[in-house]
Amino acid sequence: MSKVTPKQAAAILNVSENHIRALIADGSLKAANVGRGKVPRWRIAREEIEAYLARRISRKPGSSVRRKRPSLIGVRYV
Repeated sequence: MSKVTPKQAAAILNVSENHIRALIADGSLKAANVGRGKVPRWRIAREEIEAYLARRISRKPGSSVRRKRPSLIGVRYV
C-alpha cells in the first residue's frame, strides 16, 4: 500500500492542496497523520484516493453537496 502527500494527491485529483486538506478535515478523504508535534504531516493511501474518485463518479448527475444560496431577487428591504 503506497501513500502520497497532500501535494501529490492534489496533482492526482487535479485540485489544490488546500482542497485536499479540507477533504481530510471534513472526513471525505481518509488520511494518516505521521507528524510529530503541532504540525500534522498527512499521508493518503492510493486506495483511498481511488475510493474517493469512485464515490464522486457514482453520484447522480446534477446532485450537489453544496446548497444553493437563496435568491434575493424580488426581496424588498425596509
